[in-house]
Amino acid sequence: MVKVIPILSGVLSADAATKLFFGVNVKEFLIGGLGNQPNPQADGPYGMSYGQAITLPELFGYVTTNQGGAFGIHPSDTRGLAGMIMDNVQTNFIGSALQFGAAAAIPKILTKTGVTRNANKLLKGFGLGSVVQL
Repeated sequence: MVKVIPILSGVLSADAATKLFFGVNVKEFLIGGLGNQPNPQADGPYGMSYGQAITLPELFGYVTTNQGGAFGIHPSDTRGLAGMIMDNVQTNFIGSALQFGAAAAIPKILTKTGVTRNANKLLKGFGLGSVVQL
């Protein structure tokens, strides 16, 4: 049986974590930069484009040419990977904290308001109660 709300909560939490530490959403973190495409973030600190966006392909070394250096780091940028992550945490802390809170609150709100119960009754009425559950 597939339970939708825990999956939704997990995806929201993963998205908040990648925004917090890597400066991109979870989709861009997982596949961004493949094919030597630049990172999705338009302007980073120090006046450089794509300064804070870090993707998984960059971390594994598949894309190293975004800004002429490893991890898409511009060669003149002295922060390094740890500095970029710290900049992302400082920049994205409030938004990510709110998203983590929403990911934790949504299942409780849906349960308390009866939305999950009614949705599960509806799914059962369509014959999907044994396959999908909210």
